[in-house]
Amino acid sequence: MTTGFHKNWEKVKVLASAEPRNARFDGWSVARLAAEQRKHPLDAFLDLALDEELRTEFALTDFFSGDEEVLAKLIAHPYTHISVSDGGAHTRFAVIATWPTHFLAHWVRDKGLMSLEDAHYKISALPAWIAGFRDRGLLREGFGADAIVYEPERLGFVYVKPVFADDFPGGERRIIQKARGYRYTIVNGTVTFEDGGCTGALPGKLLRSGA
Repeated sequence: MTTGFHKNWEKVKVLASAEPRNARFDGWSVARLAAEQRKHPLDAFLDLALDEELRTEFALTDFFSGDEEVLAKLIAHPYTHISVSDGGAHTRFAVIATWPTHFLAHWVRDKGLMSLEDAHYKISALPAWIAGFRDRGLLREGFGADAIVYEPERLGFVYVKPVFADDFPGGERRIIQKARGYRYTIVNGTVTFEDGGCTGALPGKLLRSGA
């Protein structure tokens, strides 16, 4: 199974052009753009970016080869850690980490790859243990009362594909995706999000590894 880019320009898409004159390229792969312009894909990619003063939005799609059978074996393996997070490091530019919802909706609900208990272990208890957080990741007496309450049958995404939002101070633009099906996000026993809406409560605190 191949992963990542590996010079496959079909996987690199023009997400959104910055100039109206280039709007017709939105949604095109760089491979298609190169064929249209009779250029090497790298030249087509760089020429468009430079033409728009590096304001073009590109996206790398389909990180894997598409072999779901192989991917399923990797995900279900007891030693596989599937969770990933940058702790919000790119919040200024993008909030499009869809893997938890996709995992629960596609692999667990639709494909029946594993039980909900095993799924929750993989995305909660296991990463907490690896990171050295000894009082998180499980619903257990004495642990932080952090929990997500959701409806499995409703899990999905608000938008068909990520959208642009100008919701940062000063009208700064970023790309976002929102999930649906989550009833409550609870931090330290306090509801912080209800049906996708922020309650304004801020009960969180800085966590440090206990290792």
